[in-house]
Amino acid sequence: MIDALNDELSLAAPLTVTVESCGEPNGFYDLDARAIIMCSAFEDHLFEMAKQLN
Repeated sequence: MIDALNDELSLAAPLTVTVESCGEPNGFYDLDARAIIMCSAFEDHLFEMAKQLN
């Protein structure tokens, strides 16, 4: 999936994406680190939302 995104997006500088335990279903962008931090609880949250759609 990441390779497919890399083929579609052209960024001016590298962007790091990490998954961390944040204690909440969320995600953040750290401007100084040029990083997206996805909270591990967000995956469960998305799964529950998808179940509600079906």
